[in-house]
Amino acid sequence: MKYFLILILSITPLQLFSQDDPSAQNESELKKNSIHASIGTVILYSTINCYYDRVIFEMGRNKKTLGLLRLGYGWFGGIENDGQQYMLQSGIQREYFEGLLGFSIRPQDGDEALKPAISVGFRWQKPNKSFLFRTGIAYPESLYLGVGFAF
Repeated sequence: MKYFLILILSITPLQLFSQDDPSAQNESELKKNSIHASIGTVILYSTINCYYDRVIFEMGRNKKTLGLLRLGYGWFGGIENDGQQYMLQSGIQREYFEGLLGFSIRPQDGDEALKPAISVGFRWQKPNKSFLFRTGIAYPESLYLGVGFAF
């Protein structure tokens, strides 16, 4: 009986450590929502934009490729005109690369209000951390830098 009790007591701690830790499984996942702002410029044209991103799917090995949906609002200004713009884009994020395609609406342009929107850039965001940094080139955003947070 004494040996049986020693055996049970020695096996019990192993049973406790055999369970999965849910927090360890999510260490490599990015947060699903983010809000970020960016400023962009080329010499005669500037933009200020705010965005909301949502991860809509994950794919690939280790779920490193993410499908994004982005909604945005911003202001642009240049020599010829200035005004507001609303953007809807979708695309992918793979580790540090992000590429999106969509459209922007500029109400002040009347009949030519619908414009293409494309973005190719670098996005730095650590898994399970809130801070993110973006830089790249886009239309209508131009050469841009941005910061934000994920939740």
